[in-house]
Amino acid sequence: AGPVPGRSSHRGRETAAPVCAKASAGAPRRQTSATGESGLELPALPAFAHGVNDTASTRPRWGMIIAIWCCVGLLLVVQVRISLTDDASARFTWWSLLQQVARAIYWAALTPLVLRLGKRWPFAGSMRYLNLARHVGLALLLGLLFYLMRVPIFFEVMEVPDHQRNFDRLMAGISLRNLIDPVLYFGIIVAGKALAASQERHEHELREERLHRRLAEAELAALRQQVQPHFLFNAMNTAASLVRSERPADAVRVLGLIGALHR
Repeated sequence: AGPVPGRSSHRGRETAAPVCAKASAGAPRRQTSATGESGLELPALPAFAHGVNDTASTRPRWGMIIAIWCCVGLLLVVQVRISLTDDASARFTWWSLLQQVARAIYWAALTPLVLRLGKRWPFAGSMRYLNLARHVGLALLLGLLFYLMRVPIFFEVMEVPDHQRNFDRLMAGISLRNLIDPVLYFGIIVAGKALAASQERHEHELREERLHRRLAEAELAALRQQVQPHFLFNAMNTAASLVRSERPADAVRVLGLIGALHR
């Protein structure tokens, strides 16, 4: 004999409602953004690991460039100040220090161009010797350009007479110290390649971590698909046995728990 249609069904709804509410409050909710399709929580990726943009990593980071070249300019100023003798005039001392600051600003502005050329002319492959010659020539040309830019300012600051502002005086100012500019050029390329290798290794680790997460989610989803039919079969058999035992309230409670679990 089954339950009375009106009253028993009403009691069943009253019993199932708080049970479903309690089960839904206690059962973990599925969050596809953090748990995936399996509904089970996995270790979350760090915030910087989401959406690695390859195009953004190739853009020049001006904050980093300015910070690095400020340090380089400070080192150049300290090195020049130590190398100056005590009998040097104050005007020459200030000029020597300011031109090192100008050198740092000059190469900071050229850093994105040099990094781009370093990627365009790699030191590998069949064109490595030609690319090396290109880099050497461009480094010497940029160093010469910086020298020609500061020579007229030097003539004005040091008040060089007009009859001494000739080609001989211009060539006399070229020394081995001007080779610092090609060294800075190749230093930019080496630093850029080291930074690119570090970023590539970091992105490779992030890709591997994503792959492991997806594999774990796939395994958990497959396991859940295997367990779920057996669980439902046993739960429905339990509910049916409760109904046959004239325990409809317990059967409704079991069905409420099943519904809350699969919500």
